[in-house]
Amino acid sequence: MRPALFLLTLALLLAGCHSPQEPLPYPLTLSEEGLGAIHPGERYDPALLQSKMPGFTLEKLSLITPGKTQTLLALKRGDHLLAHIFPDGSEKVIERITLHSDRIKDPRGQGVGDPIQEDGELHCDENRCTYGTETPLSYRIDPKNRVILEITLQKL
Repeated sequence: MRPALFLLTLALLLAGCHSPQEPLPYPLTLSEEGLGAIHPGERYDPALLQSKMPGFTLEKLSLITPGKTQTLLALKRGDHLLAHIFPDGSEKVIERITLHSDRIKDPRGQGVGDPIQEDGELHCDENRCTYGTETPLSYRIDPKNRVILEITLQKL
């Protein structure tokens, strides 16, 4: 095989592969206000939300619980799940955002997989923690090793 043809074939094969650690197109932080440009309380419109998050994919999913079916959105980069965006009961407004990836951090610089930072404001009840009592951010942790399993933003 000619070297140029071999290199072209190799380049085409590699172009179709996505790294599971594909870098984010820009830094995102989950704050008490929202995840990047997406905020609880705003309109739950997949097309509008997708336009606010260029470089990411929003995939519509169904959440089926006893007596109810609800849609939610999975925020992804390549095949990597970053967060879920949940609507309220009417599916018209964003109710909460739950972070599932270690690639996005909170304002304290901690993310999924990190040990929760102990300080005087931290309040925990079994596997759920918050910093202070009036914060919209909550942390689900493994109670044995105190590692963050997910971070949820829900307006109070």
